[in-house]
Amino acid sequence: LNEEVGEGTIAARVGGDEFVLLLPPDARLDDGEVLATTLLRRIAEPMQFDGRQVQIGASFGVASTQGGLLDDDDIIVGADAALYLAKDDGRNTVRLYTPEVHRDVKSKRQMQPRFAKASETARLCRSINRRSAHARIR
Repeated sequence: LNEEVGEGTIAARVGGDEFVLLLPPDARLDDGEVLATTLLRRIAEPMQFDGRQVQIGASFGVASTQGGLLDDDDIIVGADAALYLAKDDGRNTVRLYTPEVHRDVKSKRQMQPRFAKASETARLCRSINRRSAHARIR
């Protein structure tokens, strides 16, 4: 990774075959996509390990603060969101944190409190139903 990544860009492994690419503020997402694709190709090259030829894969999520979608504190969250899209798309892929991904992330964040409230309401209803059934049996 270090051989390919330029100054100001951070490439980090966040899990088994999961990588994020954090771009500096002056870098465009297209540049990040080209770099991540290059890294993906390099990682996928067959290599020798313990006398055997092996080949591995990877998935990349790429994010930048350029364009104002993310600030410095949230760039890793954006890269992680893009990474999960890459994994969902079948692995060995590169996905970018785009305005569309940003809208999806914001929508899910807004829905989380509603889901939590609905879950609590359902739990309360089940509890009331169990108590009602128990009271009828007596």
